[in-house]
Amino acid sequence: MKTKIVALAAVVAMFAFLTAVPAAAQGVNSLKAVSFHRTDKGADVAIAIDGEFLYQALALSSPTRLAIDLSPLSRIDAQPFLEINQAGVTSVRTGQYSSMIARVVLDFSGALPGYEIAKTDTGLLIHISTEA
Repeated sequence: MKTKIVALAAVVAMFAFLTAVPAAAQGVNSLKAVSFHRTDKGADVAIAIDGEFLYQALALSSPTRLAIDLSPLSRIDAQPFLEINQAGVTSVRTGQYSSMIARVVLDFSGALPGYEIAKTDTGLLIHISTEA
């Protein structure tokens, strides 16, 4: 009887722990939203991410694009496609590259412009420069 009570208490404690731990700690990080904003010197693409993450940027050609891999992200709540046609950016796409990697792709109309990527409290900010 004592063993059953201890086992039941362990199950209840585990359930309480799992429901109290934030989603990010449970591996349910998600890509929440992507937005585009013109600036005086180019444009900003803000990527909202729920939870802790790592990122890797890849410059790709034919056609020109910038891919940003985000991990570990297992869910995408953001729109899959944004038509932009401003500051040399034609569109922004999102997709699940693999089970734990989400990818954001910026498509460009010409050569890859200068860009900077910064981590923020809410995700990533990509500044695209239109100045020479």
